[in-house]
Amino acid sequence: RGLVGGLIGSGVGGSLTGLSISGIGAGIGGDLKGIAIGGIGVGVGGNLTGLIGGIGGAGVGGDLKGIAIGGLGAGAGEDIEGIVLAGLLARGGGDITGLTVGLGGVRAEETLKGISLSILSIGAEEQKGFSFSALNGYVFEDFWFRKINRTTTGISIGLINYAPELKGAQLGLLNFAGNNPKWARLLPFINLHL
Repeated sequence: RGLVGGLIGSGVGGSLTGLSISGIGAGIGGDLKGIAIGGIGVGVGGNLTGLIGGIGGAGVGGDLKGIAIGGLGAGAGEDIEGIVLAGLLARGGGDITGLTVGLGGVRAEETLKGISLSILSIGAEEQKGFSFSALNGYVFEDFWFRKINRTTTGISIGLINYAPELKGAQLGLLNFAGNNPKWARLLPFINLHL
């Protein structure tokens, strides 16, 4: 419990309830209930309930409940509930629920629920809610784009929207809904399955 700070770095081997601020990097080996800010980056080895932020990156090894802000990347190894803002990539190793913004991409390994915004791509096994991106249903992997989406429930707006199973609407240049009749699976401008 308390305040941890350092001009260059600050670290806690176990868990912290409180505030950690550092000029370059801040690290907490266990869980964090509070706020951690690192000039370049911040990492939490366990779960986070609170806020983390860094110009370079902000990462949580376990579950994230709160806010993560990273200039390049931000995310969690497990589930995320809250807000994730990243300059390049926002990613969750499990489910993401809330507002997720990754200018380069947004990716959830399982379910992405809420509002997702990206310039390049948004992808998850299952998308629920609103997504706005050039490529919806795709992720950037190994220097190429790969289809990841199985189900989309909600509204997707982008250049290309991909969903083997759609329960909602797609608005874009090309829209694929695999559960539509053959003649209506790939349509320009709008595709629906209600």
